Amino acid sequence: MDLDKRIDDLIEAGWHVLDTDYDERALEYWKETTSAFLIDFLGRRHVVTESFISCWHTKYPHKPADEFVRNNVGLRDKSDQHCVEV
Repeated sequence: MDLDKRIDDLIEAGWHVLDTDYDERALEYWKETTSAFLIDFLGRRHVVTESFISCWHTKYPHKPADEFVRNNVGLRDKSDQHCVEV
């Protein structure tokens, strides 16, 4: 799949999250898809990839997609992570 198509799919998934009033399944799909995109595009150890994944893990440690994230990135100790509140 080309880069433009993947970005369009991420945007569409984001809109779906908003349209469903933050449905948990829609949010999990967006989170997992975005994590996979960042890993493919920037690499597993890129600061943006690690920051995105670490912040989601810190805020929502019980969510199923975190297993995917941990298996693909290998989170460091949470104490050295910096998440920005939006």
